[in-house]
Amino acid sequence: IAIREGKRYVRTFVPIENPSQKGQTRFQANGVYLLTGGLGGIGSVIARHLATTVKAKLILVHHASFPKKDDWDNAVKDPKVSEKVRKRLKHLLELEELGAEIIVWQADVSDRQRMEEVILLSEKRFGKIQGVMHLAGISPPNIIQLLTQEKIQSVLAPKVMGTEVLYQLLKDHKLDFFLLFSSMTSILGGVGSCAYSAANHYLDAFAYHYSGEHQNITTINWGAWKDVGMAAEAKVADSLKSAHQSMLDNGISDRVGMDMLEDIVTFSKPQVLANAVDLPTMIDRPDYTQSLEEYLNVDQKGDSVQFDPDIHEKAKAIWELLLHVDDLKPESNFFECGGHSILATQLINRINKAFQVKLRLRDLFESPTLAEMCALIAKKSS
Repeated sequence: IAIREGKRYVRTFVPIENPSQKGQTRFQANGVYLLTGGLGGIGSVIARHLATTVKAKLILVHHASFPKKDDWDNAVKDPKVSEKVRKRLKHLLELEELGAEIIVWQADVSDRQRMEEVILLSEKRFGKIQGVMHLAGISPPNIIQLLTQEKIQSVLAPKVMGTEVLYQLLKDHKLDFFLLFSSMTSILGGVGSCAYSAANHYLDAFAYHYSGEHQNITTINWGAWKDVGMAAEAKVADSLKSAHQSMLDNGISDRVGMDMLEDIVTFSKPQVLANAVDLPTMIDRPDYTQSLEEYLNVDQKGDSVQFDPDIHEKAKAIWELLLHVDDLKPESNFFECGGHSILATQLINRINKAFQVKLRLRDLFESPTLAEMCALIAKKSS
């Protein structure tokens, strides 16, 4: 909601009806396309689509080291090369058989000097870049209390600085499209997605700010894909596996994803939500409101944890004083009893002082019951 010049504005999303024309592509034959994160799961699906439909000239930017082009044929058969790299090599060789031309660059997309070199050398070989898809990004799950500046920076760099670098280097190219691969987390949020959601919010705002000024910029808020991408590759706690699998079962298939992409490159809109499930249904789904304890996969059987009675009484008194509650049980959970991040910091400080131990804030999130903390205190004290 925004109030501007006395008027109230409410952000809404409306369905777009524009089904793909089967068998027709919006991409140019032998088009020159730059894909950051081009060796990732979704990037690989897109690269195959472009190779199959238009025999594209692909510039794939990858953050990690990768075998040189002259070594691909040998490396794909070399057992000393990791299975993940060999799988990617096989994929690239298949794309070449389909008629695509490929350059793979190792580069940090947020490094302007390196990306300027990548673009210069690529265009020297392929000609002018006609379209960009910025897929690069990482999403290490972590709640706010456990985030460090270093972790935040690692998530923001490819999305924020990377987007700025690409824009500055290519703003005069008059691209057919500049697609920013955002996520539904910037719309719906999600436990453990604070930094990732913020990074994608930036992509969304960037597209609105610059769209139409120099080039066709669109941010795509993708939902989960069935078989590829961060959601498909994510490791989740046992308590969340059922909900996570349900999300994947209702996710975007490779074919549907490519149909969506074909449509999106024709839209003159700064933002498009792309998902296999409509937005109201997603908002109402319970797996988008999982508790903190489920996210951390915490064992709630606090009464089964062994603890020293003396430690228990002393720790219990500190908990009750801070939480303003009486008669806490061993299985009482700090957060379910009204605890929050500020109280958590106070609790850890008082516990450390009272027992002469060195507990961390992380310890409380990993052992949130009174009994678990008492057992941890005993372990630290021994």
